[in-house]
Amino acid sequence: MAGRDDYELRLQKMVQYIEQDGHEKAEEIDVMAEEEFFKEKLSYEETRTEAVKKYYNNLEKKYQHQIVLDMSKIKTQAHRDILATRHTVIDELFDAVQSRITNLTLEENVCLYKKVLFKLILQGLLKIMEPDVVIEVRKKDVTIVKKLLKQVQDYFHEKTGMTINVLLNDNSFLSEKGNGGVILYTKSKSIRLDNTLDTKLILVRNVILPNVRKALFGENPNRRHFD
Repeated sequence: MAGRDDYELRLQKMVQYIEQDGHEKAEEIDVMAEEEFFKEKLSYEETRTEAVKKYYNNLEKKYQHQIVLDMSKIKTQAHRDILATRHTVIDELFDAVQSRITNLTLEENVCLYKKVLFKLILQGLLKIMEPDVVIEVRKKDVTIVKKLLKQVQDYFHEKTGMTINVLLNDNSFLSEKGNGGVILYTKSKSIRLDNTLDTKLILVRNVILPNVRKALFGENPNRRHFD
């Protein structure tokens, strides 16, 4: 009996040990599982937080980039509008000059127009400096110019000491749509000079345009070179 009791006691202790060890192992497993769960949860939250931050950072960059693009478009359009307005102002200014030139050739201003024609013909002759020169004018200016020819030739001779023969072309005329003036050329047509009022206006516009812009709109801050 004593041997059996001793066996049962040892068996009971062994069962208790196994149960206790099982409980401890189970607790360790629970702790490890809980720790692993929290690690996974923390990793998931960190990953999710990073993804959210990345999303909003990209969204902010995209938004800022769009703002830069929009501002650039606004500035470009504003610059174009300013340039267009300036061109309009300058065009209106020269249109007014063109209108005054047109009025100059009207019949009521014939005395002033005669003086202009005289100077244009003389200027052309002094530039060409040839003994024989042909001139063309508008058909409606022929009568005026014929009366000026002797006066121009005499004045030319007085200034240069050179005798010149000026021939008025009766077969070819300047366009009536133009604002008058004169075209001069040698008989061989090797030298030709356009001294019409329209051409003069274009030349003057090209020469004085920078000064006109400066007078109307001030210095251009982007201009690096000056004549």
